[in-house]
Amino acid sequence: MGAGYDTIDPCSITPLPLMYLYLRILALLILTCTQVGASSRVKVFVSTLPQQYFFEQIGADKIKVSVMVGPGQSPTTFDPTPRQMAELASADLYQSIGVPFERIWMPDIARRIPGLKIVDARKGMTLRNIEGKHDHDNHQPQIDRTKDPHIWTDPLLVKNIADQILQNLIELAPEHSVFFTQNHHSFVQRMDILDKKIRLILSGVKNRSFMVFHPSWGYFADRYDLHQIPVEQEGKSPGAKILANLIQAARNAGIKTILVQKQFSQHSAKILANSLDGNVVAVDPLAYNYPENMEHIAKVIADTAIK
Repeated sequence: MGAGYDTIDPCSITPLPLMYLYLRILALLILTCTQVGASSRVKVFVSTLPQQYFFEQIGADKIKVSVMVGPGQSPTTFDPTPRQMAELASADLYQSIGVPFERIWMPDIARRIPGLKIVDARKGMTLRNIEGKHDHDNHQPQIDRTKDPHIWTDPLLVKNIADQILQNLIELAPEHSVFFTQNHHSFVQRMDILDKKIRLILSGVKNRSFMVFHPSWGYFADRYDLHQIPVEQEGKSPGAKILANLIQAARNAGIKTILVQKQFSQHSAKILANSLDGNVVAVDPLAYNYPENMEHIAKVIADTAIK
């Protein structure tokens, strides 16, 4: 060729368009396989983060769990988002647990999505009455609102929840029954270990009473021979007379720490704590990491109690 031009060997030319085509086909295959794998998983909806934890320990990568009430949200004031309602339409299972928003929304969900299987985590359990004549909702008189929904705060009751989870996952994905059963066995063993740890943490506590704003820890208290004293009365902050009675009850019991949740007002609890020259400590029954959280609440009660 003319001066100033280099000779190019045709064999050295990389067929870029063809290479890009191969890469695009490969990416499409990977994406398709990923989507097929995701769509084949059992789609589960639950109300609370602890339920999500339970399901994921047993179902692992064979299921996809979505939770209604996210971190920091309150089951009392929660309303599902339009996106959550849309995603529910393709779910295989919803496990309710009796938290307040369900009383309004579960009948509506069942009506809108008749093909959705809905199970109650409390099925077959003896429910305790909630202290303070607690009442979250005046719109559903046919539902007994005196029953405490916080069954998951008792690790041994969680074993019953796990049994229900296993049964439902096997029904929905029988091809993974061995996998689910093995994970269930391991999870139940961990709940037994957790129970023993909590008993050990609380073994030296002589004053078995503790005061909380919202009565979330009744099943925990029943299991470990504790006495929960709620500040909240009928779902509301106490009036001046009840507050004075609570201050006296706390003094009689030697209580100086009031346990609160970030989902509820801490105003009354702080007044109580100031009157007792005490303090307020935040605990969260709705935390995702269940074993860690249950050990934490046991340590809080043990550390703040009079030995």
